[in-house]
Amino acid sequence: MTNTGEREYQARRWPGHSHNVAAYLTYMHRYLHIACEVDSTTGYTNTAHFLYARGAMRKIAALAVACMEDNGVLYRLPPPTVGESIVKFFTGESPVIRQRIEPVGRGLAYLAINQELKFQGWEEEDDTHEFSESLTLLRHRLRVADQAWDLERSAEPVLYQVRIIGAIAVRAIALHGAPRREMPVKVFAA
Repeated sequence: MTNTGEREYQARRWPGHSHNVAAYLTYMHRYLHIACEVDSTTGYTNTAHFLYARGAMRKIAALAVACMEDNGVLYRLPPPTVGESIVKFFTGESPVIRQRIEPVGRGLAYLAINQELKFQGWEEEDDTHEFSESLTLLRHRLRVADQAWDLERSAEPVLYQVRIIGAIAVRAIALHGAPRREMPVKVFAA
């Protein structure tokens, strides 16, 4: 996982803060807006693109991890086992499909994102993948997560999308780079 520095910064910057999935969606939308604005107005090789657009991507990845830490992880499940009803599995009537693991530590959130990267086949290098493609994928997944929240007011369908959002952001960072969070952090009053 390439984004531990930003998540550590957030945890020290706002100690003890916890939010529901809707709040995290709002924060991710904010940073996606920044990344899209910078990506559409500056060249890819420009220092501002690296610092702001890809810095915002770093924040989105860390926010996905924080969301899962606070609200649980919905892991990508293996295919149904022999003898399990395929209809029950895909309609969510199977008891295993509704399991959510919470609370989780940072390591389990990273594991869920790495599992998603592997499932999507996004582990291998892809020189043809543009940064703007990641922004489009993120915009779509955030829209789906918003709709899931609006319809169900339940964390589970949103956490499913958050895992994918985290994987998209981590992949973009791996392919295009992002500034590292190395500045010393002082703890601010809550």
